[in-house]
Amino acid sequence: MASWHHRLGAMLAVAAATLAGTADGGATPVRVGSKSFTESYLIAEIVARIAEQVGEAPVERRFGLGGTGMVYGAVASGEIDLYPEYTGTISRAILHDSSVTTVPALRARIRPRGLIISDPLGFANTYALAVRRDTAARLGLRRISDLDRHPGLTAAFDPGFVDRDDGWPGLQHHYGLRLAAVRGMEHALTYPALISGRVDVIDVFSTDG
Repeated sequence: MASWHHRLGAMLAVAAATLAGTADGGATPVRVGSKSFTESYLIAEIVARIAEQVGEAPVERRFGLGGTGMVYGAVASGEIDLYPEYTGTISRAILHDSSVTTVPALRARIRPRGLIISDPLGFANTYALAVRRDTAARLGLRRISDLDRHPGLTAAFDPGFVDRDDGWPGLQHHYGLRLAAVRGMEHALTYPALISGRVDVIDVFSTDG
């Protein structure tokens, strides 16, 4: 199925503004967090290994903490020191202001919260929807707009996708979609739910593999 082309944006690191001063003689660990999907795990691991190579402090991995709200809450509260995040997610889901799109503007808006962001890490991502191949063939699904002809289908979406204005609410508004049931589910669990036939549609990332 074709993707709904809304870019999550470039990946960068969100960190506590006090991070640079946390290492006391190398004894205080840098706590690297991640969300619970593949790319976040991988980028967090890369960040953790770079920090280990620098060697200024030990590294503690706290991966798979959950969705945006949980992981952002962890860095904002000091439970972790940094995690990888998308520019689009910062502007829409954290700042709730889609007009803030550049890294300098994001930095200016997030700094008063006691947080800083890195330069982009060289990765970008896009939302898409996925169905099983047999479902697509049986129902003739080639585009997202084709779902409008099948309101009896069910979906499982990551909680962030359910709530974001550029997620499921945006799809409903743009395409006029209605499904029989839409449930929130951690991203790592949506693929098994789709494969097993418990749901018909899930949200995916273009970098999933």
